[in-house]
Amino acid sequence: MNWRTAIPNALTLGNLACGVLAILALSFIDSREKYFTAGVFVSVAAVFDVLDGAVARMLRTNSALGAQLDSLADVVSFGAVPTVMMITLFHGMLDWTLLAVFIEFGWRAYIFILPVYILLTAPALAAAYRLARFNIQQQSSALHYFEGLPTPASGLLVAGCCIMAVSVFPEKQLYNPEVHGMPVLLGFFCTLAMVSRWPFLSFKGSTRERLALVAVFATGALVAWLTDWQPWVVLATLALYAVVSRVLITPVRRAAQ
Repeated sequence: MNWRTAIPNALTLGNLACGVLAILALSFIDSREKYFTAGVFVSVAAVFDVLDGAVARMLRTNSALGAQLDSLADVVSFGAVPTVMMITLFHGMLDWTLLAVFIEFGWRAYIFILPVYILLTAPALAAAYRLARFNIQQQSSALHYFEGLPTPASGLLVAGCCIMAVSVFPEKQLYNPEVHGMPVLLGFFCTLAMVSRWPFLSFKGSTRERLALVAVFATGALVAWLTDWQPWVVLATLALYAVVSRVLITPVRRAAQ
């Protein structure tokens, strides 16, 4: 490995390191500050994710190793971490319900509880599937749009929704299913969007498409600010992203296999 490939690979490893640190924060911080700390690490991981590709193109050193490393880092930082944030938040909301199930059914409670938590891992599983699919589709790199919701976008949306959920509800009050269940609902739709063939805008597109992409997320941020950071705005932003993308993009028709 020469220095030209080492630099973007080091940035990719920085992405992965942020993902690991975010999981540690979620594991060892007891207060709700863990969500904000993990969110910071996910945001920094996104910066590394943008920089590694930009630096690789600038140095003209796109390597197969770098592509695989990038996907592995994204699975952790934008698949596993937001999913752990979502599950941790959902678990806190269900503490009393789970306790009642254990009291009623004892060890048999696992028959009811484990399937729920397995289903909650769906965003991480979908992220891994989408990245693996992208890696084996060489033609995807020539497209001016994403096929399926990009994994980093999904991770940032779910992580942001979790942070907004704990922000709008006082810590001393009981968990609110309407607020704290929203990240789970968002995770469900992100899972479907990632494994789908739905076209999503990217910065590889035309000027009109790039401006539309900026407008979508700027609108989402503005509405979130005006509504005092209500978590439902994140789901609305995802819906707007999907609709605008479908209106502006004509997907490439694939030949029958």
